[in-house]
Amino acid sequence: MLRINLQQRISFVQFSVICFSAIYLATILQNYLSSVLKNTGFYISESAIYNTIWLMYVPLLLFIKSLTQKHQFNVMMRVVLALSASMVHLILFSLLFYFFSYLAFQPHHLLSTLIKSATANYFIISTSIYFFLPLVFKKKPLAQNLYKTTITIRKNEVSHIIDVSEITHISTERPYIAIYRGGEKFLYDSSMKAFNQILDPKIFRRVHRASLINKNYVIKLQSRKNGDYDATLKDGTLVRLSRHYKENWNDLLST
Repeated sequence: MLRINLQQRISFVQFSVICFSAIYLATILQNYLSSVLKNTGFYISESAIYNTIWLMYVPLLLFIKSLTQKHQFNVMMRVVLALSASMVHLILFSLLFYFFSYLAFQPHHLLSTLIKSATANYFIISTSIYFFLPLVFKKKPLAQNLYKTTITIRKNEVSHIIDVSEITHISTERPYIAIYRGGEKFLYDSSMKAFNQILDPKIFRRVHRASLINKNYVIKLQSRKNGDYDATLKDGTLVRLSRHYKENWNDLLST
């Protein structure tokens, strides 16, 4: 329920930016209030730099989110990923603080001391954040029975009901997409991204920023010697497979 409600209201990027920016500002305020209550000195520049540790979660979390969307990770792999991200985070933060400390403070902080302090104070917190937070926003795949099996398209003032399984490939023809079935071409008012989401990814593969293919109609793959391939469909159509989308069609090479 938490995962569904969060995804309906806010994206992972928005949540990360808002959450860690708020923590960053709140921590600086906490440092100021603590200095007032304890009657000690407060240096806004030092507090602002030291608390950048919270802002650094945003880019690393987005990187982990990207990895987990593209690849399947079991629990152990997620633990290793979280531990690695935590260590990278703390080392980068220590280097950043050391750099500013070297420029602005005399005597400056020792790098080894900064790494030890950051590890002691934030390692468990960081590892937990990198492990659990991407799971809260984990994209839930569309159920098999919710993928479209037919679509209705108007052509020459006539409504055609197209069986999705008969679609051989789809290409971008802005502002429309072109849907091909048995040698016929239909223009459909949709973006490639939106249309891709209603199709079964086990059957329809995004092989290029401007192309989707039905893998059941592929009869031959021919290398272009640069990482790209040409797919020959049963009707003789050639569709280019971009190396930038290879994770979507790489398994076709072994079938």
